[in-house]
Amino acid sequence: MKTLMFTMIIFFTFLGLCLAQTAYSYLPVTTNYLLVRHQTATGTSLWGERTVWDYVSSIDAVSGISGNFYCRASRDSLYYSHQVDTIQAMWIRPDASGNMVVGAWGKSFNLKSATIINPPMIFLSNAMCLPGSTNTVTIPTGNNHVEIDTTISNSETVSVPGGTFTKCLETHRTIDSAGVKTHEYIDYYAPNIGLILEIQLYPLKDTNRSELISYKITSINEREMQLPSAFHLDQNYPNPFNPSTTINYSVPKPSSVTITVYDVLGREVKTLVNENKPAGNFSVQFDGIKLTSGIYIYRLQAGSFSQTKKLILLK
Repeated sequence: MKTLMFTMIIFFTFLGLCLAQTAYSYLPVTTNYLLVRHQTATGTSLWGERTVWDYVSSIDAVSGISGNFYCRASRDSLYYSHQVDTIQAMWIRPDASGNMVVGAWGKSFNLKSATIINPPMIFLSNAMCLPGSTNTVTIPTGNNHVEIDTTISNSETVSVPGGTFTKCLETHRTIDSAGVKTHEYIDYYAPNIGLILEIQLYPLKDTNRSELISYKITSINEREMQLPSAFHLDQNYPNPFNPSTTINYSVPKPSSVTITVYDVLGREVKTLVNENKPAGNFSVQFDGIKLTSGIYIYRLQAGSFSQTKKLILLK
């Protein structure tokens, strides 16, 4: 009897420790939170390489539901000649316990035209922090879209271009549409970061691998407040854009910083920054309302450090 009681105490202690991590810990939804992932395809896929953006913007209400607006979009698709390809947009936020709930989704940034779920339903539950847990989501569409998530581990170490992350959550997702399995996903979530690696398995097609290359948290009290360790110029977002876009950059020590935009012929279009900056993370807006559509180049120069990236104005 004592042995049984001791075993139960150990089990429930373990359960409590595991559930100290909520679903929100692995899928944070914070205004201005941004993940950038690079996706590559194998086999004969026509998608090519592309950069995938997961970001969050605030929204007042969707059909009376107040919360955050989570957008997932694809940019710079080689196959689609750099046009914007929106994959998913949804209203999603944590509830009072830390479960992630979803109230609307669609293939448009205008959620008023999306499918509304009111009251919201569980998207990722706290129970999914435990290995062996299963969560089934049935999306009420015409083809009976069913998603089945199973947690494999909560202690994985995963290395991607954006860094090496420990205590990651590994989940496997199967998507069934109209009774036919169409997709499988192997997802890895890093605590306080979110999705860092996704392997998409298409039973009838090909396989894509999407790895985290950078992330940004601009909410106060988050890691954004920590000083950067190196100079860095982020990819502007959104990209393509019309008419304005945001450029984030990091300065590890007080420096004279310039950020200049050029056209493809190397002619200077505009100087966005030209001043001494303290150590920190900064952002600057670029307005292309008076420019023609096309590819432009922007460059960060700080002492001997220089980094260049391209941006796309699409009107």
